[in-house]
Amino acid sequence: MKHLYNDMIVLTADDEEPDCMRCMHCSECSDDYCCGFCGADNGWAEYERHITEKEYWGHSTHQYENEEE
Repeated sequence: MKHLYNDMIVLTADDEEPDCMRCMHCSECSDDYCCGFCGADNGWAEYERHITEKEYWGHSTHQYENEEE
């Protein structure tokens, strides 16, 4: 589910294919936290990425353009 706050959108593993290196917790938390509460072994439960609303709609627009081809 996407949440807006201060023009930011929070993406979870339900919204996109998880990539640990893009997750906000990757740089802010210890490896033990990520291994214990997130990752494929835990269903990416804590995966979270923040992007601006402009980035999100720009990506979504391009995604639909590619599908029409």
